[in-house]
Parts: sequence; C-alpha cells; structure tokens
Amino acid sequence: FIQLTGYWIYKKKHLTTGVDFIIDLENHFPSEFQSIKTVFDIGANSGQSAKKFSTELKSASIYSFEPEAEVFLHLKSNTKHLPNVSCFNFGLGDKNDQMELHHGKYSGWNSLLPDLNDTGKKSMVEIKTLDDFVEETGTTQIDLLKTDTEGFDINVLKGATKMLEYNKIKFIYIEAGFYTTNKRNTNLDEIMSFLLDYNFTLFALYEVSKGGSHMVNGNALFAHSSTVSAKY
Repeated sequence: FIQLTGYWIYKKKHLTTGVDFIIDLENHFPSEFQSIKTVFDIGANSGQSAKKFSTELKSASIYSFEPEAEVFLHLKSNTKHLPNVSCFNFGLGDKNDQMELHHGKYSGWNSLLPDLNDTGKKSMVEIKTLDDFVEETGTTQIDLLKTDTEGFDINVLKGATKMLEYNKIKFIYIEAGFYTTNKRNTNLDEIMSFLLDYNFTLFALYEVSKGGSHMVNGNALFAHSSTVSAKY
C-alpha cells in the first residue's frame, strides 16, 4: 500500500514524535494534556493557531495576541464563533512600550525587528510584558505558551521571567532558527540556554524547513522538568 500510494498511515497514538506537537502532548504527557486550561497564542496573526487550539483543546481558554490593527480585525472575525478564544490587540515583549512594527510581504512576516522586511511599511503597536498582563488579569498558570513573532520570541520570554521563576508555565512551543546567519528567527541555542535556567527541556522539533543542506527554522517544544521527570 505504501509503495502504491506514497502514503504512510499511523494511528495517532503511534505517530512518530515530531510530526504534530498537540498529538505528542497527548501521547507523551497524557495527564498534563488533559489538564490544559490556559493557552497563550502570541503572534496570533489571523487566528490559524487559535482555531487549532480551540478544536483540539476544547476545555482550554485561549488568549490570542496580535499587535497589528488590520490583522487583528481578521483574527477577531475568524475566531468570533469560538467562545473560548479571547483576542488582544497588542504584542508581548520584554518591556511595556510603543514600538515600530515592520510589515512583511505577508502578514505572517511582520516583525518588531528592523531590517527583516523591505516593504517600507511600518506601524506603531503596543507592547506589554507577559508578567504584567497576567498580573492585570489574575492569570496564575499558563499550561501552553506558543510564540511565533519573527525573531522577537526571546524578548517575549524575557518578559515572562516571573512566571518562569515560579514554575507557572508547563510547555513552550516556540519558533526557532538553526544557524547564526538566520536573523529572522531567534537562534535555538539562545532559546535553549535561556530556558535551561528555568528547568525546561527540549522535547522535539516540528515543521522544520530547509535551505539547501541547512535546516533554516522550525518550531521547538519545550517541557518543564516537572512534566518530564515522572516519565524519563
């Protein structure tokens, strides 16, 4: 069948690690997966991840953050039928500020870092720290933090040091770059070094893209040691 069709077919519980991180959470961290109640979707764009989380994590409250005004309207429209999704028109970073957002050819390429995009279009957006936001809203636990901010992800983590210090984040799903000349994504080594101080372990890589013989970027799933120690 494989030779004739070109398809591999797996049951979800037998799927190899590194294909779908939600399935991996369900397979490898079943008790933690069942107790996921709070998801932060940072760099929500027009709601792609929010819709996935809403479908696959039905009992979770999903907080989606998108700083760009026009994209935010698409996010609101695309998630208005999802009662467990709340949308916020600001970004998260390492300080509370107003910053220039540099627009890319596609909205998913918008970045708070200069020199990544050449369209010339810019807009001012609001940035808050995650620590301040959770204090304002009374959020005490983040079960899953997803961040995809085109190279600004380490800044997102630096704005969450209080939550990290008090072990209030269980899983982090983060976009990462795999070689130093890739300026669009935070380097995986930098992310690993930062999260090691907060007792996080790299579990797997997902959606890896390649350029020639190099791995360019992908997404990395980190698990807090409290979720891993009982199993490995």
